[in-house]
Amino acid sequence: MAITRQRDNIHWTCNNLLSYNKTFNFAVSGRGPGKTTDTLRYMMNQHKKGYMMVLLKRQIVDVNETTISDFCNAYNVLVSDDDKINLV
Repeated sequence: MAITRQRDNIHWTCNNLLSYNKTFNFAVSGRGPGKTTDTLRYMMNQHKKGYMMVLLKRQIVDVNETTISDFCNAYNVLVSDDDKINLV
């Protein structure tokens, strides 16, 4: 997967969190630091290697069509045109 957008040193990345090699990792903070985007990037890279991951949301109302399409859009920003995903 080719990353088309350059990552900066301002937004959160999951690299430090994953370096602890724990079975479960939790990232909890306010809105905006880039948790969803970076976690999605990592999840899609791992999925291509055959791994599965679970993304938890705090409230059931957060799991809706808008949230899922937002995940798709956040992922598509990071990849080339050949790797973009479309929800059906």
